[in-house]
Amino acid sequence: MHAGDLVFASVILLSGNNFQKTTTLAKFMKLSFLSSSTFHRIQKTYLVPSIDRFWIQKQDDTLREFENTDVIVLEKEFPEIKHSFDVWHGTKNLDIKLTKISQEKENKELLVWVNYIVNHYWHTAEVATSSEEFLWFVPFANSTFTNGCQNGPLEDGTHSKESTSELENFQNLILMYASKRHSYSPPVYRARNRLAAIDHNAHAEREVMKNRDGSLRWQRSYNKTTSCEGGKQL
Repeated sequence: MHAGDLVFASVILLSGNNFQKTTTLAKFMKLSFLSSSTFHRIQKTYLVPSIDRFWIQKQDDTLREFENTDVIVLEKEFPEIKHSFDVWHGTKNLDIKLTKISQEKENKELLVWVNYIVNHYWHTAEVATSSEEFLWFVPFANSTFTNGCQNGPLEDGTHSKESTSELENFQNLILMYASKRHSYSPPVYRARNRLAAIDHNAHAEREVMKNRDGSLRWQRSYNKTTSCEGGKQL
């Protein structure tokens, strides 16, 4: 086996790519590339076992870290755990539905209000202390827009304790390593999911990027549906 074959095979798997796309790129660039049989043999013999061993090592390290520490793992053993409405999904679905309605000819005037409504909905979920209070806050009184809403602009990355947006980010990371458009053998699929988990855990506690003056660094982004400008932290 050539050393270059091992490097190419490793890069394909560890970067979340697939062999077919990479070999097509090499073909257009007229580069010599390893064959499909060689790639899958290296993946099965060396790469997947290495990923599995590294995963088990990380698991053992985590178990040692939380040794003699109380950790909640089962819902049946802890029925007193509060199960809350997923605010992030609720806000996202509200945004999608309002945007769809506002695209109808007779509802075009609603489009400019979509961001304000979604913003108010999110803020209400954060400040309300009960479902009854939440339902009381949601209707829009005239003073909401004449005197200004108490909450400021809704910022991407602002999560309440009932949000599962972090889980959604992890699911997207899994799709980067194990796309639904491709099929994998069980060992390879398991290895790709473990790579996603390793990647996620390695960056979970990473600090937000800041400017030289210490302020948070933001990146300009645009809503594909409404063409409205927004921002997100890096």
